Amino acid sequence: QEPTPPGGRHRDPGAPKPFEGAMSSHYAVAMAMRAGNMVAPSMQGGVQYGELSGSSQAEQLRHAALLKRVEAEKRARGIVVPTAEGEVRSALRKLGHPVRLFGESAAD
Repeated sequence: QEPTPPGGRHRDPGAPKPFEGAMSSHYAVAMAMRAGNMVAPSMQGGVQYGELSGSSQAEQLRHAALLKRVEAEKRARGIVVPTAEGEVRSALRKLGHPVRLFGESAAD
């Protein structure tokens, strides 16, 4: 038997369901269980969850790596880096790094 939607009326399946508070969540759970998208809680009160497929697990890993890269790029864009020659030399000296590499002269 199909669960009765909130309000007790059957409506066109393609019509959007209006928000009707907690009753709509019970209806949604009943429909998900009927469609096989959700497993009913066991008698002990727990809920059974299905395992993710290998492709879903791989997609989660790929997504996590992508988020990590995007966050790193976002942090890198926020770093202020001097570009004027005098500022660069001053920053290098503060860090104890050489100002000229490989025997470059001021003329180079």
